[in-house]
Amino acid sequence: MKPLATPLRMKRVSTGILAGAFSLFIAAMTGAMTEGTAAAADALKIAVVDLQYAVANTEDGLRAQATLKKVFENRQQEIQKKEQDLAKQQEDLQKQARVMSREAFQRKEEQFRKEYFELQAMADAFQKELARKRAELINPLIERVQGNIKRLASQEGYDVIIDKPAAPFYRSDLDVTDKIIRLSNGGGGKAKDDKKDKAAPAASER
Repeated sequence: MKPLATPLRMKRVSTGILAGAFSLFIAAMTGAMTEGTAAAADALKIAVVDLQYAVANTEDGLRAQATLKKVFENRQQEIQKKEQDLAKQQEDLQKQARVMSREAFQRKEEQFRKEYFELQAMADAFQKELARKRAELINPLIERVQGNIKRLASQEGYDVIIDKPAAPFYRSDLDVTDKIIRLSNGGGGKAKDDKKDKAAPAASER
């Protein structure tokens, strides 16, 4: 028997449950928050914020990540185990193709394809449910953090607060991410300034 003419390629199941995927989702939902022009920069009071980090590291953001992990981690592991088993089954089928009868090979190939498509359907359903739950938990947090960015701008007189991905260079003292996290955690009032060095402020580059 000849090997499968067009072997099925197993598609890795990527759930994005842990913080890395959580962060990517936030970035996709928020986009860049940029205002102002270079010409007017000197006349403006400017700050930068890592919106992605701020949302993920508020108390509610950390709870959301824990909830996603609790609800979906076991199912993620189950899908990954099925994926590994099916990949091994495919490998064995390829090795046995030359020594099996045509009928036996066709039966095993048919069973393999059935299990393969069942796994893909399971993974697709999992991804859709995960995305729905993630949006349900995270979208309100994004709106709340964005509201606190506006609140801080009003309290401290900022003309522009730029999201870090849009700022390849900035002085470290312009970063208000920790203030935003404190406000979002219910700190209330004007966020306290972090202790500043007497020396000239350092610059940060992405």
